Amino acid sequence: MSDAWVLGRARELIATVQRTERSEQLRVAATLDELLAETRRRGEPVLVAQLLRATALARLVTRGFAREAEPLLDEMLAHTKRHGLALLRADAHALRGRLLVLDAHEDAALTEIARALALLDDAPAPEVHLGRRAWDRLLASALNDCWIVLNQLGVYEAAEEMISRAHQAIRSSAGPHEITLQLMNRVKMLLGWGLRLERVGRDEEAGEKFRTAASMTIAAEAPFAESLFPRSPGVPAVEQVGVLAASLALAAPSPAHVERLRRLSSEQGYPHSSILVAIALARCLVADGRRDEAVEVLLEGRKTEAEDTSQPSLRLNLIRELATLGVTGPECDGDTGPERDEGTGAGGAAPETATSRASTPGERGPAAPGEPAVPASGDPGGTGTGVPGGTGSDMSGGTEPETPQATEPQAPQATELGDADTTEQATGRTTAGDDAVLPPPTGLLCDYVVALEDELWSLRMSQIATLNTRREHERLSAEHGAITQQAMQDPLTGLPNRRALDERLHTLAVSTSTEPLAVALVDLDGFKDVNDQHSHAEGDDVLRVVASTLRDALRGDDIVARYGGDEFIILLPGAPMPAATQALTRAVRSVASLPRHLSHGVTLSVGLVALRAQERAEEVLSRADAAMYQAKRRGGNRIASGAADGGPADHGAAHTRTTDPAAGAQGPT
Repeated sequence: MSDAWVLGRARELIATVQRTERSEQLRVAATLDELLAETRRRGEPVLVAQLLRATALARLVTRGFAREAEPLLDEMLAHTKRHGLALLRADAHALRGRLLVLDAHEDAALTEIARALALLDDAPAPEVHLGRRAWDRLLASALNDCWIVLNQLGVYEAAEEMISRAHQAIRSSAGPHEITLQLMNRVKMLLGWGLRLERVGRDEEAGEKFRTAASMTIAAEAPFAESLFPRSPGVPAVEQVGVLAASLALAAPSPAHVERLRRLSSEQGYPHSSILVAIALARCLVADGRRDEAVEVLLEGRKTEAEDTSQPSLRLNLIRELATLGVTGPECDGDTGPERDEGTGAGGAAPETATSRASTPGERGPAAPGEPAVPASGDPGGTGTGVPGGTGSDMSGGTEPETPQATEPQAPQATELGDADTTEQATGRTTAGDDAVLPPPTGLLCDYVVALEDELWSLRMSQIATLNTRREHERLSAEHGAITQQAMQDPLTGLPNRRALDERLHTLAVSTSTEPLAVALVDLDGFKDVNDQHSHAEGDDVLRVVASTLRDALRGDDIVARYGGDEFIILLPGAPMPAATQALTRAVRSVASLPRHLSHGVTLSVGLVALRAQERAEEVLSRADAAMYQAKRRGGNRIASGAADGGPADHGAAHTRTTDPAAGAQGPT
């Protein structure tokens, strides 16, 4: 199977795993593990990183399996950093943010997104060998994973920026699946944003978000029919995808949507769509005068999502929806069925006060022009509006007295507390006199809710400011690191340069650690012929290929540096000579087996020595150089090691032993 087939199969599995039963999700994860093992065997860096992402993502969307994604994400971060894959490294940070949201570490998740965005803001130009379309897909994928976390956190302004950038990245090359994904994500974001705006009384803006989402749902029909998402052929997308159906219902709640939403709420949906479907269904039921059924739907939704911590803002929206229907006490815990406080109307509506300005979606502040003002002491004859399209209640769901005198029948209950002061408090009077009256408890509670919502909104805005500050900090840190790296990096191969090597080797040489350190000097056999017979540009390409091959063939802790010309130095910390020989044998074989159009037939001559106690860096390099020339004289494409008890390396056969890791391979050209 080709690399393209492996990648295409992984994309299909990721589309499947997001809308299937858990047993099937686990099967998909196992299949992706097999594909990852195959790509690791092949060793192509970009493909390995993409499969690491796919296997981690499959675990993140499978309930109870997310923790298994952590080692894969750690490996993805290390792998992408080692190979300089900026886009996929940003994606790894975004996926770590998603895992942190699941663990309820929202601030840490914000930091991971800041790191991802700093990398994406300074993303390098597209790499030629990837192709423009593949590069655009990687960029859109990373931006989309950032969007998911920001949407989960309710930071919708930043989420809007991410999804717009993702759309820009693929607009010229997107297929039906990418287009569908973008539209569905935008719909989901707009619905959450609209519900959040309702909580602070910005109903007109919320309605605009709902209407925009509905228009995008209509636009998604055509590309959905050709996407990779599991679907029933010939059935409209709105009949198959809960979040799309919810957008039409929230834009215009009516009984017409009830049957569809009921069916979709009972089916396996896409991640985080169930709360949106429940709220949309409840509003349509209220519009049809079926308040009790709406409460049951919301309570069931709350019970179903009780263990899901990945959507804190949406969970609050669901609880608020219950509150607007007058559900309190045990009902909100799901212990009892819906009940109404004595004295409420058939729709569960309760009188409201002038202070209950956030008791229902859309109510905030003074009465609109042309409407009767609500008396300051309450409105015993009025009803709350509940959710759009039906009646509802304030936060308590009960009837409150208009005046202190109305509460006097309850005074005997208060006198059990023991004095007249408590009686006055229970009847609504204060010690300041009969003319001073506390607002009814419902009004105070609603004022409290409004104050909390205002504070939450301020905290949300602070999150945006925090994200931008951390994003800039990460960007400046990356710039500083890049400048430092340039001073320590070979510009041709991307490996550490001689300056970086000297510093590292000196540090290891003066260390008091008793761990062994193997040092190898590598020279390319036949490299001069590449420059002479082809061009120096071809020679540069060979150096890049060999550098990448060495880095991939060796252990993660090993250090490969370009020493100059066609020479490389390899440091193998903690490796005794047998282990170092084995690792370098693998490297020699890897270079010898490269396709000839990439390597032009070059091979490796390796001189391997062990650092001695109190030995200076220049001394160990001198011995490694001498051992390398022994490998050259014996035909190249091999390793020569200095004797463990020998003195300074020399050219004598008594001080070397040879290993031919590629018997029968062509010698130097």
